[in-house]
Amino acid sequence: LLSRIGWLVGHELAHVADFSAYALPSVYEPLLSAYPSSTWSEAIADVIAAHAIVATGEVDAETLLAHVCQLWCARTSSSYSPGATDSHPAPNARCDLLQQTLLT
Repeated sequence: LLSRIGWLVGHELAHVADFSAYALPSVYEPLLSAYPSSTWSEAIADVIAAHAIVATGEVDAETLLAHVCQLWCARTSSSYSPGATDSHPAPNARCDLLQQTLLT
């Protein structure tokens, strides 16, 4: 529950703080370098939620990622392609980007 529902709640709560609106891009750009810049508001919410859940000590990073990846696993058509200005990472890429960021 913590690594699924807890992560979703943490993600939405992180939007309240929306650090991307207050910090200079140079501050969070290194952390979010794997993400397209148009998705940084979503990305920072993903990362904050993930770090918060792992910091509880109740769930390790690999377990959290397995659960988040199951949440975002999506069947998309072969013609699907994320747009350059999309505000959300592509469903299947969202997990890969979070994993790359969380484990580095």
